[in-house]
Amino acid sequence: MFCNANIFIFFSIIYFNFIIEIIFLVTSNTTTTSESTPSTSTCIYLLDEDNYLFQFNPTTFDVTSIGMINCSTTAYPYSMALQSNGKAWTLFTDGNLYTFDIKTAQCQNTSYVVDQDEPILFGMYFVSNGSNNTETLYISGDSSNPPCHLATIDLNTFEISIIGYYEITSARSELTGTNDGRLFGLFEGAPYFIAEINQTNGQILSETSQNMIQYTSDSSHFAFVPYLSNFFLFVGYPNFTDIFLYDSSTNTTTKTKTIENGIVGAGMSTCT
Repeated sequence: MFCNANIFIFFSIIYFNFIIEIIFLVTSNTTTTSESTPSTSTCIYLLDEDNYLFQFNPTTFDVTSIGMINCSTTAYPYSMALQSNGKAWTLFTDGNLYTFDIKTAQCQNTSYVVDQDEPILFGMYFVSNGSNNTETLYISGDSSNPPCHLATIDLNTFEISIIGYYEITSARSELTGTNDGRLFGLFEGAPYFIAEINQTNGQILSETSQNMIQYTSDSSHFAFVPYLSNFFLFVGYPNFTDIFLYDSSTNTTTKTKTIENGIVGAGMSTCT
């Protein structure tokens, strides 16, 4: 009886070790697969008022043409917001909102209704909601119908919801969002200024004047996009755009180059 018990224990140990080895192998294979998956890289995309889409290199400042979008309107692009998955949303000067894929440039209409007690023109940007992998489309009305305010667009119903009114300015603005989910606006003026905006009530949390950037209000085009902890600002008149880099660590703005395109939209998305 004692001998049989030892034999039973011996084979039980072998079986137990066999099971542990299987679990280890499965776990190791799963971990390797996960680690071998490359992280998604992002690129900066620009849209000009003539419907041309570009890719912008934030280290060399090179602007490379991708192609022309072809939406069913004779109006001009006014602003652009990019989802991280590569879907672009573009507002045209007639107030209509279209979408297009940055890989194919194929354009589609949306059911967005113009003039929902809202200025027909606005700046816009998608901002990450954090760990739930969703994004919110924020918009900021132009200066033709003050007081200007912050709002959102529901992409299921295309209804606008006003969040709050800016207390310190009635200037036109473009929006952008950082990787940590904060919202910023580039406000037009002499000079322009960058402001962080409270997403729950539209309150201006901080202001940073851009003394190098002084253009006549309501006559320029401009766009705004983050890069690491800094920002690129694209400002100009119809036949050119000056590209500026704002370094938030030193609170300095540098003009990097001028291009012969009227940039009206900028955003970050998955690289094509």
